[in-house]
Amino acid sequence: MAKAVGLDLGGREAKVIELEGSYRKPRLLRYDIEKMTADEGGRAKALAKIKKYGGDEMSLSFPSCEAVMRSLTIPFTGIENIRKVIKFEVEGAIHSHNVDDMVVDFRILDESKDETKVLVAAAPKPQVKELLSELEGIGVEPHTLDLDTIALFRAAHWCGAFEVRTDKNLADAPPTADNAALETAQATPTSLVIDIGSRATKVLVVRDGELVDTRTLRAGTQTVAEHVAQQTGSSPDRVHDLMTEGLLTGDDASAEMENETIPDEEDAAEIVPSEQEHIPHDAIAQARNTFLERLSRELRRFLSSLREIDQIEKVWTAGSGSALTGIEEIFREIFDCDVEPLDVMSGLSHKLDPDEAAALSPRMAVAIGLAIGRLGGEPGFNFRQEDLVYTRGFDRIKFPLTLACMLALFLIVIFDLKTYRELKALEQQYGATAKIEEQQVRGRSEPTLKAVFYGHLGYLMNRNGWFDSPANFIDRRSHRKQYDTLVNKVVNTPVFQRMNVVKNALRNEFTQLQRAIKYYPELRVGSGYGVLVEMAEVLDSISGQLGRYLVTEIDLKVPPRDRGRYLRFVIILRSDDSMTFRSRFALLKERFATVAQSPDSAFLGLDKGNPEKPFTDSEGHGGAEYDVKLLLKLEKNFPVFPKGG
Repeated sequence: MAKAVGLDLGGREAKVIELEGSYRKPRLLRYDIEKMTADEGGRAKALAKIKKYGGDEMSLSFPSCEAVMRSLTIPFTGIENIRKVIKFEVEGAIHSHNVDDMVVDFRILDESKDETKVLVAAAPKPQVKELLSELEGIGVEPHTLDLDTIALFRAAHWCGAFEVRTDKNLADAPPTADNAALETAQATPTSLVIDIGSRATKVLVVRDGELVDTRTLRAGTQTVAEHVAQQTGSSPDRVHDLMTEGLLTGDDASAEMENETIPDEEDAAEIVPSEQEHIPHDAIAQARNTFLERLSRELRRFLSSLREIDQIEKVWTAGSGSALTGIEEIFREIFDCDVEPLDVMSGLSHKLDPDEAAALSPRMAVAIGLAIGRLGGEPGFNFRQEDLVYTRGFDRIKFPLTLACMLALFLIVIFDLKTYRELKALEQQYGATAKIEEQQVRGRSEPTLKAVFYGHLGYLMNRNGWFDSPANFIDRRSHRKQYDTLVNKVVNTPVFQRMNVVKNALRNEFTQLQRAIKYYPELRVGSGYGVLVEMAEVLDSISGQLGRYLVTEIDLKVPPRDRGRYLRFVIILRSDDSMTFRSRFALLKERFATVAQSPDSAFLGLDKGNPEKPFTDSEGHGGAEYDVKLLLKLEKNFPVFPKGG
């Protein structure tokens, strides 16, 4: 639910209240009233106790006695139009201050077709800054800064003080002249709201539920306390606390003074007995009467200045001084109307007992009005403008963050420009087009493209480059046509892909050159000499076991393709007393099979077919002729001569 906090910094008290809910049904969550004594640090101690309320939902009061109020008629309508010229319009009406040194805001009182009547409030910037800095020192930043008189009007309007009371019998009465006049009077009643504080008295003039005029009188209950303090020699703060007791009881007021400790000669603390502070009732009553007489004169003078106001229907009282004895009689005598306390607590949902709520109601009127404004009450003033505007956590860094973003954007632009220049330099290095010239071909009317390139392509494609020389082409008769076609293709290709086009053209020309000289680099097989050496090494390794043998035929086939490679040889083995020829051939096959398993061997293995041709020699020994075929591995480590090479 929505929460709202109102903080009223009066002359002697800091009153803060926290509400929750809506404008129509607010609920009291908590409140505090802290005394702000005149001694050093008294105000700071009182403010430190309200730090717990925070500032996001807080509305702070600005004393109307420090502001300048003026009623002006602007010769046009429209809030935004008025806001643009309000400082200029009010400059001629304020003579005590420089308007440029003030925060100016306005509130529309009445609006017609061609003009607008506004109530203008101007607050000096030094006082506004001082007040905000004081709260900022305790870590509280109010959301809005409103005038206390407008907060008082808002509270009175919210609790129904200005509702029009019509006579039920009036509607049934015949429409006579007297009834018509009475109906007009009841339809447009005029009321006063008088808030008597410690430092000043605020007076609001309300007609037909609308604020007409305001006045702040620099006279409050503190003047009574100061008058008594001069007569009795007491401090004004203590007199103010005892004054209410004396006025209510009709007796003398007294209270014990605080104990003091005085060190003796032996540095031992000696406690001085407490003393009674005595204030005679007569002194209090005399000071009160003096204040009421002064207040009566000020109110009569103010009433005489209200030319459009003839009759006051009702006076509503508020403030801590509204409980002074005789105050209601003074108001009845001056205004000749009913006087009633402004009961702002009756509109709140709370759990206070009736006596506590009644005592709290006149003192909390301004604070409640400030909080109600956060929930959607009557519009007021806001002196947090220009350099005094309310800033949340993000808003505080918004300006430096904007500068940082601008700087980052500037750096990005610089980086992009640098990258763009590097890209252009790289394009020239790769081979961007320097210029294009169209030339006439002999015997033809259509132009042909002649381009000049930068960088690497320039060494290949420009005049006297590799492609410009017919000697580098196999088909020299079609050299010019091939060159023009390649130039056109390169020009129509993105810069960073042009090298691939040129590489493909070079590769094609190189392939044609290889074919012309019958060079096939992809045809690679093992060395035939190495195969014969390995076969000799195998036979030599088992020569002692083979005995006498004879190789009658060798056939080595190593074609340029990777298929059908083999080594075939015919060997003759004989039997003797130690081994038969078959045992020796088995040993030969086993040895070649073992060698073939080595990764460094050129042999893949024996072919299955080994035809045997037995024979018997002249000495009677048996033997056989074997046709051995060894398959070779597909080696690609050594180039071979091309056909016809």
